[in-house]
Amino acid sequence: MATGSKLFDGNLSDFGVFCDGHPEMTLDIICRDHDMVLCSVCASEKHIACARLEPITNDFINTMKKKDFKHFGKDLSEMKRLLSKLKSKREEDKKKLQEETEVAVKEIEEFRKLIDWVLDRMERKGKEYIQKRYKELNKVVTQEIMKCEEMLAFFEKMKSHWKSSKDLISVEQFVNMKKGRQMMEKAQKLCDTMKNHKHREIVKFTVDPKVENFARNLSWFGKDRTYLSFEQPLSFPRLHEIKHENQFDIRVKGDKHVCCVVDMCQLQDGTILTADLANRRLKQLDVLYHVVDTCDLPGDPVAVSSVDAENAAVALHNGTDTLIQTIQLKDSLLLGDSFTIPGRCKGLTCSSDAVYVSTGDKICKYTITGEHLEEFSTGGAIGRICLTLDYKKVIFIGDHDRLGVMTKSGEACKEIQIQNLTSENAIAVDSNDQIMIPMLDSHSIVQYSHDLQKQGDIAGPSNGIRNPQSVVYDRINNRLVVAMKFKNVIKVFELK
Repeated sequence: MATGSKLFDGNLSDFGVFCDGHPEMTLDIICRDHDMVLCSVCASEKHIACARLEPITNDFINTMKKKDFKHFGKDLSEMKRLLSKLKSKREEDKKKLQEETEVAVKEIEEFRKLIDWVLDRMERKGKEYIQKRYKELNKVVTQEIMKCEEMLAFFEKMKSHWKSSKDLISVEQFVNMKKGRQMMEKAQKLCDTMKNHKHREIVKFTVDPKVENFARNLSWFGKDRTYLSFEQPLSFPRLHEIKHENQFDIRVKGDKHVCCVVDMCQLQDGTILTADLANRRLKQLDVLYHVVDTCDLPGDPVAVSSVDAENAAVALHNGTDTLIQTIQLKDSLLLGDSFTIPGRCKGLTCSSDAVYVSTGDKICKYTITGEHLEEFSTGGAIGRICLTLDYKKVIFIGDHDRLGVMTKSGEACKEIQIQNLTSENAIAVDSNDQIMIPMLDSHSIVQYSHDLQKQGDIAGPSNGIRNPQSVVYDRINNRLVVAMKFKNVIKVFELK
């Protein structure tokens, strides 16, 4: 290629012995210094300082080695192969880009539908409340108007009667006068009562400042730490299928060890708390599964559970006993009050009014402030526990491969045996109270129906599952979040 020519632009007709820069000139000179073929104009203009310029003649060609020509053919074939491979790879990338774009656009559209659904529900409930308030206030005002009308009619009738009989003094006149005075006292009381209402009751809609700030500060759906909390509508129980899968790094600055997430829970705002035993930390993941906050713990975490919109609880080993540490969910995670209970915790689950802790062969119930309420046994050692979504039943894993369901008062509902199930296995429930359990021996996530019927494996080794340790169901996005032993990443499976 002559000096000064452009990179190949795809015009195959340019191949030949003519110079690209000077089409009327033939390439009849070689510059040995640059190993380039030139025309006489290029040689005189741009290679005048080169020492080894030679004309291309038959004698020069005869000095070339035939193997150079053979190697050139092989090099052409190899370059053609490499370009074809690269082209195929980029075509595959182009196809994946299109698919990813279509998925992303669809997810944005679905999220918009989600927001519309929530807003429609809020609007409907708001209108219902306003209408209810109107009926209550309107009833009071209407009753007072009716009382005024009744009294006005009475006094009008009394006044007419009094005019017609004012010259007469009789028993009837005296009685009517007394009745009129009594009615005037009632009327005066009514007037005083109504006058004391300095400001009448009003019906007015005021935007919640938190909602207004959320709307004003939202830049787009995929940004900002803002969340929606709602429960998806129930659907017919079935085995979940994986639609997409991804993984996210949960390491943070200051982690000294490989992460070991022993338990997870989803908070009411949609974020997820992970209990990292190796680094003694709680880590809060936003709805995009990015770590947005951490909280160092005063002990080794065993289990973590959401309490209400403002609090969570984490169980920490404290010698032979257990420390129940509350976590305040404000702008950042903060350690709250704590209390100690006897025995080593195996499992923890909470509702807004109670904390349930499994220790040994019983489940103990406490208030969030540590007051002991009651306890009950399941006939053996108890491991992980979890409340159903209606908070009416407790799902537990016990010794001898037991998976069971009981009422909150300890009355057994149903029990089954699952081979290789241990008290260390975690539990998660979805919007239909279907149960998901990570199995260490088979490196899989197994799903059971609410009545403990096995439905099958959701994910396994082919999905990158290895030693699954904890699991949580993301009720907002219909996703399964899985943490594995001594892994710095979590796996997230979007379910169909």
